[in-house]
Amino acid sequence: MLDNCREHFLLTLMILEPTLLILQGDKAAKWTKTFLTDVHTFSPYLSEGYLGEVRTVVCAFYHPSAQRPDQRWDHPKAPYLTEVVEPTLREAVRLI
Repeated sequence: MLDNCREHFLLTLMILEPTLLILQGDKAAKWTKTFLTDVHTFSPYLSEGYLGEVRTVVCAFYHPSAQRPDQRWDHPKAPYLTEVVEPTLREAVRLI
């Protein structure tokens, strides 16, 4: 089933041609790394590369309900949200 999800995810991305991807969770981030070419990594959470002919900025975060307290961002004052997610999203918008 996960292989089918990966292939469906790739086909969806090829149709949508996103310039910004915001990923939640490990699997989507790992799959996306295999799809992109000419990847430049800015931080553990922010990179850019090409999905086909389209330059795509990628934000890859832990899932909001991650089990480790330092990775959770399920409430507005969560340190991961304020110290990682928000600054990364601001930088991603700047890159677009």
